[in-house]
Amino acid sequence: MAKQNIMTVASLKKLLNEFENDLHIFTELLSEFNIYIEKEKKEFELAQEEVRQEALRKKNIEKHKRKIASLIIEKTKDKNIPDEILEFLIVTWSRLIVEASVSNEAIGGPGGEKSLQLIDDLVWSLSPKDSTEQRKKMIILLPDILKIIRQGLKRIDYDFEKNIKIFELLENHHFSVLKNTSAVK
Repeated sequence: MAKQNIMTVASLKKLLNEFENDLHIFTELLSEFNIYIEKEKKEFELAQEEVRQEALRKKNIEKHKRKIASLIIEKTKDKNIPDEILEFLIVTWSRLIVEASVSNEAIGGPGGEKSLQLIDDLVWSLSPKDSTEQRKKMIILLPDILKIIRQGLKRIDYDFEKNIKIFELLENHHFSVLKNTSAVK
């Protein structure tokens, strides 16, 4: 609106200062006005395209979130994953995977790939271990699993209180798995 008012004031000043008996001034002003309208039209079209691109990006992100949530559900089906951890994976970890994928432009990028692998590793770590060898392997892998979770949560500025809660929950369930008992939900 301010640009339009400036154009109008400038045009009126030019008209008042230069018009006497020469009607050519109207042709000049019309030409300036048409240039101004074309410029505004192009800016509007650019803005429309940006809005369209942003809407498309958001639609793709939502589609990607649903795909990741389905993948998590598939990977955890028939596993004895605590509800709170399953919810964490579906809500929070899927968000992290999508953000890592978007920033790397592909799910195979370093962030997305590591985040996807974590699901398998975490599900495995929460599953009962039948042998001493499996428990030893879990003890070796667990620090890396927890490190990746910490890094991921830091990346998305995960709430501090929720962060503490999820790590306490993971600790309890991992401890139960190592002891070969079931954790209290």
